[in-house]
Amino acid sequence: MRIYKFNDLERMEYLYGLMSKAQKASAEPFPKFPPPPPPPTVPSTTNNTLSPELLKLKTDYEKESKQYSKAIQLYLKENKGTRAELNEQFNSVMKLYIQYSKKSKKEKIIPIIPPPSPLPPSKTLGNVENIPTPPESKSSLERIKDLEKKGAMFYYKNEKISFEKAKKIIQKKHITYLGIDIHKINNEIFVKLSTD
Repeated sequence: MRIYKFNDLERMEYLYGLMSKAQKASAEPFPKFPPPPPPPTVPSTTNNTLSPELLKLKTDYEKESKQYSKAIQLYLKENKGTRAELNEQFNSVMKLYIQYSKKSKKEKIIPIIPPPSPLPPSKTLGNVENIPTPPESKSSLERIKDLEKKGAMFYYKNEKISFEKAKKIIQKKHITYLGIDIHKINNEIFVKLSTD
């Protein structure tokens, strides 16, 4: 079963389409809406604002990052490759990311988001009776407060945000899904928030 999400205009068009000719004749004509406003402008990070060195770092990073993402998919879906190869590829991507990040800070360009973290090593359980009970988990808000104390940088929808904005996102009551992806790279902590 598929669940479709309609915006108000789509919902109106759908309902108007269900009406009979008699209903349409007795109803007001379907309204004509002006086109939507253009999207807000985003700070420019186009090729003409990047230095040649930063542009090369960005291109190399994006290429390596895509290859790494494909390698993860092949590993998970088709069992191709090894975890050691994935970790090696991840380290290579992160070196490029760190170089790009440092250079982008100097040029005052918004940094790009790091790639997904490597797969955790698989472990065999052994004797199930000796497995300790997991510690009580912290709430999402407590987790990001701890990360903020450690100097973490927060991102939401590929934009860097303040800790206060991250806190507000987490505290929203209508969110049905909250993802917190944490990366630690050379003592820098990156926290990527995602919602439904």
